[in-house]
Amino acid sequence: MYLKFFQLNRLPFALGPDPAFYFAASSHAELLKRICGEAAPGTSGLVVSGICGSGKTLLLERLASKGPSGMTLVRLDYPPQTLGEIAEVAAQQLGVSFQPKSEPRTADDLRRSLSGWCPPGRRVTLCVDNAHLLGDPILQALLSLETVAAPAPARLVFFGRPPIASRTLSAPQHFELQPLTAAEVPAYIEHRLAIGGAAGSHLFDDESGVEIARQSKGNPRLVNALCDAALDVACERELRQVRPSEVLRALEDVGRLVSATQQSMQSQAANPPPGVLARIQLTHNGVPVLERELSRGRLQIGRAPGCDLQIDSHFVSRHHCQILTSEEMSMIEDVRSTNGLFVNERRVRCHRLADGDRVLVGEHVLRYVDLRGQP
Repeated sequence: MYLKFFQLNRLPFALGPDPAFYFAASSHAELLKRICGEAAPGTSGLVVSGICGSGKTLLLERLASKGPSGMTLVRLDYPPQTLGEIAEVAAQQLGVSFQPKSEPRTADDLRRSLSGWCPPGRRVTLCVDNAHLLGDPILQALLSLETVAAPAPARLVFFGRPPIASRTLSAPQHFELQPLTAAEVPAYIEHRLAIGGAAGSHLFDDESGVEIARQSKGNPRLVNALCDAALDVACERELRQVRPSEVLRALEDVGRLVSATQQSMQSQAANPPPGVLARIQLTHNGVPVLERELSRGRLQIGRAPGCDLQIDSHFVSRHHCQILTSEEMSMIEDVRSTNGLFVNERRVRCHRLADGDRVLVGEHVLRYVDLRGQP
């Protein structure tokens, strides 16, 4: 681990969305301004599209930790199937009692419920992450939500991958989250290093910053992955500064993640929501614990209660790893693990899963079953 070598006090390029590392890139700052600003009548819905790794979830974390006064945030990390599920989650986050008999049947019912539960003088902003996974009926119902006065008492913001834009043409507002510019990438790197404890150290020379911008195409997740791997390489070579040669060596470690994300950046075509694409089987000491089906989206794994797959073990980090699933593949990434992530007994940062792969998470084993192409 390079923390001691570079005298850092925390990992500056962890892949998990940490609001402490928020960087006010031009596109991200503009989006926050739109979300936090007043909504005019008839513009209660905002659709935000961005490819995997563009920073959508980090923006949500930022809103949750440092939202403006007057805003009450309700957050849905994975899309619900009914308006009643939205109301139930919203009631829980707002700290009110939800009565099943009052379950909303229309989007307007939901708006009235949210407005009624919101503290006086505040506005509910309902943010739906991974909104590209919403079924068409509920998506269209939410898009039909109308606002009768400004400021809107209940506002919806949809975060999703690019297909969400083609499915929400009736939405009043669209915003496409842009990658970091070539000029922003070096500033982004220095910003995260400063928070990690290396203020003014200039651990990446100018040429390496240019190479990282070129290889990542400004995707924040790929910048993080390349920087993290490059610092590891520099540490192994006992170098106090990362050069382009270390970046290119790091690219070998994270090449699959870079390739998969760049393919996503090149493809903007809408695809119909798929069914189950893969399955994971969790065992402990050879004893089956559970099975989980994987469809498009992200599955967060760790000890923290908010993880999609919670493993209650001291050998598992609070936020250990995540699996990103698309129609073509499933990728597993180490997020903030202390003990590391191992696939088939080899430590990895990120790995494209293949049928039969065994993933060691603490003392538990995840076996990956690929269902693509099976009848």
